[in-house]
Amino acid sequence: MDVLCGICKKTTPNNDKIICDSCKKPYHSACTGLSRQEIQCMRVASRKLHFFCENCDISTILNSLYATVTKLQTEVDLLKANAKEVQVPHTLSILRNLCKNSKNVIVGLLI
Repeated sequence: MDVLCGICKKTTPNNDKIICDSCKKPYHSACTGLSRQEIQCMRVASRKLHFFCENCDISTILNSLYATVTKLQTEVDLLKANAKEVQVPHTLSILRNLCKNSKNVIVGLLI
């Protein structure tokens, strides 16, 4: 059975597709704007990297992630006297921008 790309509606070969983790639709790498290398990276690290297409509402996911990072920032502030400097403020800035300007997004959780 042929599977059609969620954007161009053409057949998606297995070696050139990525599936949205939310709606489960397949997409060609070219249709998403992701490079073949990014698609390959997604396959290798499939448990840590997640793809969300531009049609899915990821604001809930990003807002939850933002809340988690904010909570972690509070914990880091409490432990700062005994810990190395952490780049959480930069991460918060990135997440804020993602929430405002998201289209297709790959989110990697390292926890």
